[in-house]
Amino acid sequence: MALTPTRDAAEALDSQDLLAHKRNEFFIEEGTIYLDGNSLGPAPKAVFDSIDQTMREEWLRD
Repeated sequence: MALTPTRDAAEALDSQDLLAHKRNEFFIEEGTIYLDGNSLGPAPKAVFDSIDQTMREEWLRD
């Protein structure tokens, strides 16, 4: 399949993305298009819950 570099083509591909629902699991500002695959990536929301739990339960009490 040849890619056609148009917005319509990109939106058609996005509508078929099986992982699109995962976007809501990360802190990504509205309107941001994340393309960098060579970094830690956008911060996952679950990590902050884990850090908070670790600080409160392990560091604070232990």
